[in-house]
Amino acid sequence: MKILLCCPYPLDLRLGAAKVYMEVARAFTEAGQECCIKGLDEMEWPESLTTMTEEKKLQRYPLALKSYIQKYGEAYDVIEYEFRFLPFARQEFPAKPLLVARSTLLIHHLAQIEIPIFPTWRGRLGKFLKGPMRRREFAGKIELADMTLRHADFINVTNSDDAQCLIKHGHDKKKIGVFSYALFPDRWNALAQFNQGKNKTLLAQPRLAFVGTFDNRKGAVEFPRLLELLVAKNPKVKIVLLGTSAMFATVEAVLGCFPEKLRSHIEVIEKFSPEQLPALLRDCSVGVFPSHLESFGYGILEMLAAGLPVVSYKTPGPPVLLPETWMVKRGDVEKMANVVLSWIGHPDVWCQAQEHAVAISKKFVWSGVAMETLQSYSQVIQARRGHK
Repeated sequence: MKILLCCPYPLDLRLGAAKVYMEVARAFTEAGQECCIKGLDEMEWPESLTTMTEEKKLQRYPLALKSYIQKYGEAYDVIEYEFRFLPFARQEFPAKPLLVARSTLLIHHLAQIEIPIFPTWRGRLGKFLKGPMRRREFAGKIELADMTLRHADFINVTNSDDAQCLIKHGHDKKKIGVFSYALFPDRWNALAQFNQGKNKTLLAQPRLAFVGTFDNRKGAVEFPRLLELLVAKNPKVKIVLLGTSAMFATVEAVLGCFPEKLRSHIEVIEKFSPEQLPALLRDCSVGVFPSHLESFGYGILEMLAAGLPVVSYKTPGPPVLLPETWMVKRGDVEKMANVVLSWIGHPDVWCQAQEHAVAISKKFVWSGVAMETLQSYSQVIQARRGHK
């Protein structure tokens, strides 16, 4: 098959959503398909708009994507695009390609999940003043997403919670497929290379890891309380925050979210290349992931492959990867701290959890995910041809 992947963000493996499209493109190519990927900057923008900021381009992206598919779509068998950015009738596009709406983070969940904010006067005032406007903007995004999803031939999500949520929003369950993300063998080997060196001596000075941006959705508000609970029980605990740069752009801004007495227990790495992550996780013993919403949890999978048992909130995404006992109710930092302490305080238990973490990571291989996805696409294409 000839496949076009349209990513609404710059093609950078350090960016979560872009990483999905880039890895899918590689997986499809290695599965023998002819695959082309176009990022935000590769759309055909008028010369007068090429110098626009990323934010401005994203606002105009639906029309640019529409124009691109109308112009080139006939050449492809499958076209994937983000589920919020093509809210146009199916008949406006070439009939040949299978149009697949892919969700890299299903915003519909946010109607039921309230993301906590820092309890500052500025945060409360902003919520009070901007709340109505933000609710209108959110409703508009949901409307555009639902239009895009209704007109798609197929919907690709990464977990059953996403599928059930879309069904509740009135989308046809027969055209929804659930396919996880995964790791390539070279990536797994890079992450796992230090597993043999991990032993109980790491627990003498436990280093916890978090891989992800430091923002409210990812649990930034709860991190100070979590660290406070852990340090109270084990003063040698430290936490390494990897890839924080987003809502808080500097190390100082991240540290400013924590009480001064805890800052010596924190190491902040604002940015890192994918190649640097294995070494950064080398001396860590446990992963924590208090995110309120994910599509999957790449950071979790990478920590598992590096031999770190991970505790997370039980929210859309992590249940694909983690056993029930490694998840806690969203917001329950006390229980999350207890799970961490049950590992770092009991070396034999930690060793067993480490082995389990590595075993879980081995199940998520891109070659298998790609073949399963492509088989589903082929079946839908054949069914569409049969109805013509």
